[in-house]
Amino acid sequence: PTCNASSLKNVQLSPLITAFGGTVTDSLTGNPISGATVTWGVYSTTTSASGVYSINNISCGTATLTVSKSGYTASSQSYTPTCNASSLKNVQLSPLITNFGGTVTDSSTSSPISGATVTWGTTYSTTTAANGTYSINNIICGTATLTVSMNGYQTYSQSYTPTCNVSSVMSVSLVPGLSGIVPGAGT
Repeated sequence: PTCNASSLKNVQLSPLITAFGGTVTDSLTGNPISGATVTWGVYSTTTSASGVYSINNISCGTATLTVSKSGYTASSQSYTPTCNASSLKNVQLSPLITNFGGTVTDSSTSSPISGATVTWGTTYSTTTAANGTYSINNIICGTATLTVSMNGYQTYSQSYTPTCNVSSVMSVSLVPGLSGIVPGAGT
């Protein structure tokens, strides 16, 4: 500095840099969630097949961390990673739950079919009531194969995606005909 005068000294400051990451998992099963969108402020990334994400070379500070994936309730919270270090921030998402049901009928008579087996995926199964109705409740939103079978009818089997957070109706008409194994049809 100069006496009795002003002095100017330019100083270049480097921002504090940090990084963080973690794993996004399903809160019910603990399984990793692939393809989830992770956003922190203006930074965004997508989780890998193993549910892992990382956000690197970011300025220190606080921002809203939002994690979302179709079929799950989004998570949104304020988050401040540790400056000049890598931080671990795991996030759990809760799956959306839904219900669906309907009536199983004979395609030629429109009569309800009692005792038909209705399955959705590999986990959910029920039997139709005397009036042909069924319901499958508290299922995780998604797509699975809906199969409806009854002796004396052709089996119905199609991919089905019920609407999330709404009770959906899926009625099925079974076609009378051969089902199961036909005796004497060979080995």
